[in-house]
Amino acid sequence: MKIVSWYNKLLDRKKEYFRDLNHKKFVSHITIPQNAKVLDISCGNGNELNIVHKYFPSTLLYGIDMQQAEINKALKHCRRGNFQVAYAENLPFENKSFDLIISCMTYHHYKNPAQVIKEVARVLTDEGMFYLGDIIPSYFFSKFYSNLHGCSEPYHFESYYTKNNIEKVLKKYGLTIKEDFLLKKFSMQRILVIKRVSE
Repeated sequence: MKIVSWYNKLLDRKKEYFRDLNHKKFVSHITIPQNAKVLDISCGNGNELNIVHKYFPSTLLYGIDMQQAEINKALKHCRRGNFQVAYAENLPFENKSFDLIISCMTYHHYKNPAQVIKEVARVLTDEGMFYLGDIIPSYFFSKFYSNLHGCSEPYHFESYYTKNNIEKVLKKYGLTIKEDFLLKKFSMQRILVIKRVSE
């Protein structure tokens, strides 16, 4: 039993290590203005916001997650952050509250991603940016394969979406993709840099 327990701990540490690497790569692509107000939706243990603070110490950090256990970890892990239990589909913030919103590897978990985008559009400032990182297949067949394979994380899995699928939802709520690049070479992990449509 001790060997099994030790092996499970080793696997957990390995997952955490690669998750941290992903977060560092994700944050390295982000441009943040001075004194920006930043929101991480589905923030997990707060690691991403901790990295943001290291590179951009003047930022005001906020994170939400649906699980109290994750918020408890975030409060210990990122002491400068403001964290609370909430759903991405119903953000507990006023309109146009945030200069930057980030979401890394969580979009495929949402039961109603269109509602999440609607809420992001509501709380994003006029000049604000939304960085959406996820497995985003380019074509129908790669989407079909990805959905067949599912997600290795222990949370519930809903669906992966193509860039075209996401663009349609963004357009509905007055948002558009400014940039699009790979988080990892030879993978479907992408970052979409999203802004308001210019009027």
